[in-house]
Amino acid sequence: MIRVEWVGIDKYLRLSKAFRLQLLLKLIILTVLIVCFILYTTNRTVMVYAQYPQYEMPTVIETLPYVNDSRLSVELVYTGLNESTNMAFLASDDILILEGLSGKVKRIVNDQMLEEPLIDLNSYFQDGLLGIATSKVQNGSTYVFLYFNEAPIKYGDDVDNIAEANEVNQSLGYNREGDRLYRFELVGNKLVNPKLLVDLKDTNQRSLIGDMHHGGEVIIGPDNAVYVVIGDLDGWKYDDGKTKAQNYIGGKDPDGRAGILRVTQDGNQ
Repeated sequence: MIRVEWVGIDKYLRLSKAFRLQLLLKLIILTVLIVCFILYTTNRTVMVYAQYPQYEMPTVIETLPYVNDSRLSVELVYTGLNESTNMAFLASDDILILEGLSGKVKRIVNDQMLEEPLIDLNSYFQDGLLGIATSKVQNGSTYVFLYFNEAPIKYGDDVDNIAEANEVNQSLGYNREGDRLYRFELVGNKLVNPKLLVDLKDTNQRSLIGDMHHGGEVIIGPDNAVYVVIGDLDGWKYDDGKTKAQNYIGGKDPDGRAGILRVTQDGNQ
């Protein structure tokens, strides 16, 4: 070990010549050790990079999901879906697919996507088209129930982002209709004859982003009624949006949000 002591210039000049030479030699040795250490660590770094070349990402091998139940199997049906949010089976080889942002309902039959959508709804970009259920009725018709965050009907198109929502809000005074459940009839490859079953108006026009937490699942119950799961629609953010259904003491009476709503297929409560 080398101990280095700070020596002022006056004290240094009063030292003997032999001692000054000894001190100078110690400083030289210390400098050499520092330089060697720097060179050693630099070389080690270079060697490490030489030994381990730049890391390459491993090849991703696409595999199907697996299930533990031997009675079930997994089969790839279709690839290339665009922001799909939900689906429903009309038959084992006949599937309806929802595209959340575009508001389109696509149909896959025998592993092939039909060229044209069954319907193109005016969806609002915050969650958009979310829920679907189907039901065959006694007269042979097929009903398709769709739940979505609907853009203004007067606008006549999707609202895809905040900037567009701002433009719509300035021209119409609002930017979305609200959360709605419709019943359609499937005729050929089109959804027609819409009937509004549930209409939850937008209670918050303060944000152009729109409400979140829309829920969205739709099922047909054993009683043949339609059940739709509704989120809190960001009611927790505002005092006038808090309801008893959200377990707020002193909250407003339930208004359809934060619950499971039941309606018959004809629209009766």
